[in-house]
Amino acid sequence: METYSQSDNQYANKTYAALTRAQWEDVESRFHPREEELFGMVGNTANVESQIQNSDEFADQALTSAQRSQDMGLAMYGVTADTQTQKANDRGLSLAHAAAKAGGQNTVRRANYDRDMDILAGSSAGLREATGV
Repeated sequence: METYSQSDNQYANKTYAALTRAQWEDVESRFHPREEELFGMVGNTANVESQIQNSDEFADQALTSAQRSQDMGLAMYGVTADTQTQKANDRGLSLAHAAAKAGGQNTVRRANYDRDMDILAGSSAGLREATGV
């Protein structure tokens, strides 16, 4: 930054202008690239699709685990469920599985929407921590 003589009549104006220019250059060099990076994230669904896929896989694993647990519970006593009971159990697990999948997908979509709105509104404190901004 330039320095000016204090005896100059325009010392304060020139110093203030130099400080303002230095601040603007700092903003352009450090913050504008990060803003562009964040704005590039808005509406990007590539990450959302992989998160939805992960959510579905977790729901599938939970269903498999619940079915095994149910079977092991009966096998522990050496019994099996009759056809009607098995169908009822399967129907209940299928409904829970569908609800878990839908809930997981909606949660991912909502989190993505909230992230996008936070970026656009400038209130992205949690995002700043996650991205190192």
